[in-house]
Amino acid sequence: MITDEYDIFDRAWSPDHYVFDGYFQRSRWYHERRDQVLRAVELEPIREVNRKDIVVNLRIGEDYRSLNWTIHPSWYLGILAQENFERLHIVADVRDEIYIDHFRSYDPVVVTSGPKGDWEYLRSFDKILTANSTFSWWAAYFSRASRIYTFKRWVTHPIPKLHSFPNGVEVDGKFFHEG
Repeated sequence: MITDEYDIFDRAWSPDHYVFDGYFQRSRWYHERRDQVLRAVELEPIREVNRKDIVVNLRIGEDYRSLNWTIHPSWYLGILAQENFERLHIVADVRDEIYIDHFRSYDPVVVTSGPKGDWEYLRSFDKILTANSTFSWWAAYFSRASRIYTFKRWVTHPIPKLHSFPNGVEVDGKFFHEG
């Protein structure tokens, strides 16, 4: 049993394959020891960082809707109105045309290629708007993005305990069910 929260980084590990399971809520561990985390995880290399466009991650499937966790489109739209970019890319867990239609004026590229493809796609951008999801949080963490937007009500909630990124911007907003 690991008793000290930093033992996981300080102990010697045998070379093997490991499965990490859980929500990993104590993100300050990772920010403080980013170099160690990056050395411990074998990632597909990012071939080229897209610096001209912006990517948005949407969690709009039934799992989030049933829990009233879907972020209102106005949160994303407010950030997009203040950013400079050529093209909007949307990575969505499901293709909900009614929700995605809120972004119609941007003529977005919409990607729903499955977890691995979506995660790699998100990582390849310089500007990322994360959903309130550890999936997009980790994609942003393992990216080389210079600007990462997080949903403030999610990262400051006592359960996730996810900290914003050193190069991140926490933006307050509302959930979809709040109108």
